[in-house]
Amino acid sequence: MRQYELIIGVPIVLSGTINMDDYLKDNEENAYRVTDLNIDFEIRKDNTHQPNKGYITLYNLSDSFVEYINQNAGKSLAVLLRAGYTDTGMNTLFSGEVSFFEDDWDGDLITRKTKLTLGDGELALKTATTARSYRTNTKLNTILDDLISDLALPKGQIIRYSDNDVLPFSKSFTGTASENLRNLASSTGRTFSVQDSSVYFTVKGKALPQNIFILNESSGLIGIPTPRTMSAKQEYVLQQKKDKAKKEELKKKYQNKEDVGLTVSCLLNGAVLPETTVYLDSIYLKGFYKAVEVIHTGSYEGDGEGSWTTEMKLAEVQGKLE
Repeated sequence: MRQYELIIGVPIVLSGTINMDDYLKDNEENAYRVTDLNIDFEIRKDNTHQPNKGYITLYNLSDSFVEYINQNAGKSLAVLLRAGYTDTGMNTLFSGEVSFFEDDWDGDLITRKTKLTLGDGELALKTATTARSYRTNTKLNTILDDLISDLALPKGQIIRYSDNDVLPFSKSFTGTASENLRNLASSTGRTFSVQDSSVYFTVKGKALPQNIFILNESSGLIGIPTPRTMSAKQEYVLQQKKDKAKKEELKKKYQNKEDVGLTVSCLLNGAVLPETTVYLDSIYLKGFYKAVEVIHTGSYEGDGEGSWTTEMKLAEVQGKLE
């Protein structure tokens, strides 16, 4: 029932906004495609400003494919990994670039292992720069659009400011575009991240109204989720009472983190991204959550329920089913 598709194409060059799917299609004749070799992967995504990471091991790749990767190692090769099931189709698990490459053989010289480390929007996050100045009362949406344009990545889920949200004083933005977007987000109660080479700019503690993912047994829920005995926020409050001297230290540690109160697993589903709204419909728990961190794990020829799954770390939010 498992199926996947791994495409590795030409090196990425930042020149205007890059849509990774279109980029790979435009360079399809220079891309390598794998669909049936054994593959192990672990894709880790969260809603922070740091690049998401992916780790792939491919078994017994052809000499020509390995040589192509080797020749272009360090040049940000475009990569797309899609996976799913033959009856329900595939979703994108990762869209980004190859950031590290390693090729080795087992001691018996029979099995070749090619290991890839992937970065999500890593080149743009590290190298795209901005140099802009704005007057007092400039609309924050104008600044947001400009900084995303400078980052050279397409827009994903963007929750825009209201028209009344303006810059209270004149300000210049210089340096990397990603750092300026992070600062804009943190100063206005927002979250900035890159998911599958697209920009996400959302509101802390709030769910996205679109594309609610209902998670229950029929949609692939594994096990019976139960809440933690004590949430991180509750632990924080308790620690404040016990030791007032550590108040400022703990405040710095917890105040900017969305509280992850639940971890659940389901059958592999690449449609679930950080910031996805999840409606949990289980025996003991029913309610709305936001995915703060998502981990896709797969082994094409592996056995067991944990070898083709998606794990979600969830934070409770308000929401409603239409």
